[in-house]
Amino acid sequence: MFELWHGASMSDASLPDLPPKVPVELPEIDRAIQLLGSVVQAGGRLRQKHLRELETLLGCAPDQQHAAHWKKQLKEIRRELAEELKANPDESEP
Repeated sequence: MFELWHGASMSDASLPDLPPKVPVELPEIDRAIQLLGSVVQAGGRLRQKHLRELETLLGCAPDQQHAAHWKKQLKEIRRELAEELKANPDESEP
């Protein structure tokens, strides 16, 4: 039912830098970061509704190792996007 990501081991340098799908809106990025943190803390075990939400946001429900890595990457993307929106507030409006 859910596509679980069980790719490379943590010692493998080929960990994908980003999930298959990356949110582009700050609230979606924030929620993805929050859910990835829950995956890390819960040892990869989440409720079904949270797994579905991760799959919707990221394209898959990652294992604990990928969650930790992707959380770090998404935090950086979020920081850069927030800085860009702050510098160009006109671009955030439709």
